[in-house]
Amino acid sequence: MDKRATRQSHINVPLDTPRKIALEEITISEDDYEKFKKGLYRPEMGNRLFIFFEDNWLYIHHTIEGIGLYKVEIKERAGTHYIDEFYVEGNKDKVIEPLNFDNDKGNIRQIKWLLFGKRW
Repeated sequence: MDKRATRQSHINVPLDTPRKIALEEITISEDDYEKFKKGLYRPEMGNRLFIFFEDNWLYIHHTIEGIGLYKVEIKERAGTHYIDEFYVEGNKDKVIEPLNFDNDKGNIRQIKWLLFGKRW
């Protein structure tokens, strides 16, 4: 059983220039919600992402310097969890790997892949 990732699990630098991106509402399954609450931090597996959940927010950081890449609010309505927006780091000089800074569609594809891909 994997240990839960928390803010204290690894260095993490918050987004300093967050840029909000709206997306079509995505309903989150209970399995995915439980996965998000556990977070992701497995440096022994060469994973380059550190993800933790805190106060209904999912924070996604690069593991090398802990730079914040994305943050996603997990909302709830009538017992169902969903997302309808997220934030990307907007400071191009801060991020190690290039993000789709000005490309909302690219960021939406990336966040869907990060959250619902097979990496967990």
